[in-house]
Amino acid sequence: MFQNISRIHDDLPAIDFPTVSKQAVSKARQFISPDLFKELYYLSVDSFYSQIENRKLWNGYHLYAIDGSKFELPNSKSNFEFFGEMFGYPDHSRRFTMVLASVVYDVLDDYIIHASFHHYLASERSAAIEHLKSLETLNIYENSVVIFD
Repeated sequence: MFQNISRIHDDLPAIDFPTVSKQAVSKARQFISPDLFKELYYLSVDSFYSQIENRKLWNGYHLYAIDGSKFELPNSKSNFEFFGEMFGYPDHSRRFTMVLASVVYDVLDDYIIHASFHHYLASERSAAIEHLKSLETLNIYENSVVIFD
């Protein structure tokens, strides 16, 4: 972290960046909204597709893949509250959280277009519909083949 703070001073000398401790930066980043990263990511996707000149094609079509996967998350109060709490079998004292992660991927241009996390029991089909809507929103759905597993 010290190296990153030093780089800010070196890379952006015109900005009067205050001298802060590693601990202050670590504490401050806990208050950054996760929505910020989501918005920045979708801004990068929009920027990528609005600026790419020659998209790769397969037999004249854009090629997308949609897939979902379920996996276990670290045990935490926030994960239990947001995704739900599950109990092991046969050991009912084992508590854990599972999640459905789903993505739509541009196979030829090697780009993840949209990703989402859902409750473990959520439908992969609902997640896929959400991904298809993102293709429509970006206006990149025409002349496309979408592959599902």
